[in-house]
Amino acid sequence: MRDIITLALMLVLLLTVSIVPARAQDADALRREMEQMRKQFDAMQEQYKKALDSMSERLERMEKRPEPTVAAPPAPAPPAPATPTPAPPPTRSRSPSSGRSIPTRGPKCASRRSRIPATAAST
Repeated sequence: MRDIITLALMLVLLLTVSIVPARAQDADALRREMEQMRKQFDAMQEQYKKALDSMSERLERMEKRPEPTVAAPPAPAPPAPATPTPAPPPTRSRSPSSGRSIPTRGPKCASRRSRIPATAAST
């Protein structure tokens, strides 16, 4: 039983010793990655700063330009005279049997309506 316990302790000790350098390597890798991210962040920050400066300069130039003179608004149109509207032209309906158009208003309507059969006149 002592041998098993001794063997287990030695195994645990070996594993612990081998893990410590791995953690150190992981820490170094993380440090390198953090440094790389800082450099990327600084580069991006510099790009944004340049872009903001450029926009600020453009805005200042636009604000310094003289504003174009605005023309006076056009005078309102005079109101249209109130005149009666002319009567609409006579409308024509088609005769169902011949396909000809028949005036529905005007002086000739009465004479033509009398010639239309009663079933056609009701449509």
